[in-house]
Amino acid sequence: ELDVADAVGDLSADRTVRVGRGYRAFPVGADAFLVARWRGHDPRKLIYVISGLLVLLALISWPRARRISQPLETIMGTIDRVSGGAFDARIGPLRAPTDVRRLGGALDEMLDALARLRAHEKALLADISHELRTPMARIRVGLEWAAEEGTLPEPLQGLGDDLAELETLVDDVLISARLDPQQGAPVVNAAPADLADFVAAAAARFAQRHPGRTLAVPGGLDALLCVDGRLAHRVLDNLLDNAGRYTDGPVAVAVTLDPHRATFEVRDHGPGVEPHELPHLFDAFWRAERSRSKASGGVGLGLTLCQRIVSAHGGEITARLAPEGGLIVRFTLPLVPPEGAA
Repeated sequence: ELDVADAVGDLSADRTVRVGRGYRAFPVGADAFLVARWRGHDPRKLIYVISGLLVLLALISWPRARRISQPLETIMGTIDRVSGGAFDARIGPLRAPTDVRRLGGALDEMLDALARLRAHEKALLADISHELRTPMARIRVGLEWAAEEGTLPEPLQGLGDDLAELETLVDDVLISARLDPQQGAPVVNAAPADLADFVAAAAARFAQRHPGRTLAVPGGLDALLCVDGRLAHRVLDNLLDNAGRYTDGPVAVAVTLDPHRATFEVRDHGPGVEPHELPHLFDAFWRAERSRSKASGGVGLGLTLCQRIVSAHGGEITARLAPEGGLIVRFTLPLVPPEGAA
């Protein structure tokens, strides 16, 4: 039994008074009071309960979340590898929910279909090459025989040049297709080649194609390239031929050496290209607006071929505008390592 008066002393009728530990007195009349035990509320207990529930929920849901996220990471990793040139990469079987497994299987089927398409395209190009080369060879023999006999009509005397251009185009298309990175890692038959002879042969071909033109070439090139000679010659020949077509001024070749590679720069003094056209110079079948004429020749495949040949040798090729006008194309080719080099 609790004596309120003794506990709180003078207690007015208009306020609540604490009576002992955990009790309160509430006035309900002139001389009457209601005494109740007050249970306080600690908000920290609610926070602890909610936090515990969240941790428990995370522990329960984590394995299911990883069951979905890990297969998705595998799929994204395979897509990244294919984008980087590993066209034989596949996702394979997945331990995942049904929808994710179906997604992985569909992507693998698509990659298999693309691989079959690339193989079919490669075989088709090889067949076209064989079918084109045979009639072109017969036409060339006929033209040469008629020219020797003096029976070739004058309107047909320029067909030899057109035929040579067609043969070059067929070769460019076939080499470009063979070195296409989407067909897999290209294989080149590299062998030692004297750098001085390499540059001299390109200069001789330039003089034959552009008689009377000035070509400055460096001297003292005492080094051995490690290249597929037939392919590497196409790079320098194409760049010199482009420079000869697009300018009447002098053309220059510069070569610098380091222990591992030779760096070539081919420069002309022509009109160059617009700055916004530079990123497209090595795109297949793309031509700058200034060169869309028959006289400038080509179908926009030469620089693409140069890029693929240089890349197949592990080098790089870039183009920039010269401050004094014209275009500078820079590319690298590997050298035969010096004796004793790692």
